[in-house]
Amino acid sequence: MTREQLIFAHDLGTTGNKASLFDAEGALLGSAFAGYSAAYPQPNWAEQDPGDWWEAVCVTSQRLLAETGADPRAVAAVSFSGQMMGCVPIGAGGTPLRSCIIWADQRAQVGAEEMARSAAAMRYICAAAIAPAPPIPPPRFCGCAATSPTFTTRPSASSNLRTTSSVAP
Repeated sequence: MTREQLIFAHDLGTTGNKASLFDAEGALLGSAFAGYSAAYPQPNWAEQDPGDWWEAVCVTSQRLLAETGADPRAVAAVSFSGQMMGCVPIGAGGTPLRSCIIWADQRAQVGAEEMARSAAAMRYICAAAIAPAPPIPPPRFCGCAATSPTFTTRPSASSNLRTTSSVAP
């Protein structure tokens, strides 16, 4: 007798995590939602705490397992989708150095304008197929480095600065 195989899917959106549990044939067994908030510490800034994302993933996973009676050992796969263009600087040990600067953040307006006027702008536009804008990583990194010391701290050899939508426990 083989054990049923289940698939967990998590969608980490702007307002919360929606988790769904499917059987191997793709039939929906249940779904759950756990919300989290965004912070707007200054005009044009929008941030979220990656710890809130992780908490929402844990809460919705536990809720779905309890509500469906599914055996956690039957989970064969877990998938994640998330917000685009979130920026979380990651330190040694994989821990976030600060809150995530989410897609709605516009603090890099000056950096995007400066980049658009630079000689490198056309090369960037051709390579990336998009004009410099505040939520796009290069101007965002420049704008964030000017407003947050965690963006100017040299990462350790075991970490890097990356754009991510993944959950950082």
